[in-house]
Amino acid sequence: MVEEMYQNRIKRATLTAEQAAEYIGVSKPLLYTMVNEGQISCIQAGSLNSQKPHYKFRLSTLDKWMDESEKMSLVNKMIV
Repeated sequence: MVEEMYQNRIKRATLTAEQAAEYIGVSKPLLYTMVNEGQISCIQAGSLNSQKPHYKFRLSTLDKWMDESEKMSLVNKMIV
């Protein structure tokens, strides 16, 4: 019972790469580039040795990234 509740909570709080890309308004390949460059963190699901790793993205992480990007955009506009 508790395990099932926990799994449901994780499903609600995370998005697939496709969902995350749509959520922040970028392409899936760009999202993967951002992950590889350390711009956005994610949770790697499945085997670490997998040829096709699956990533999960927390909504809170994506929201934080958008907030920080918005602040940087405002700072850049003030500098110009």
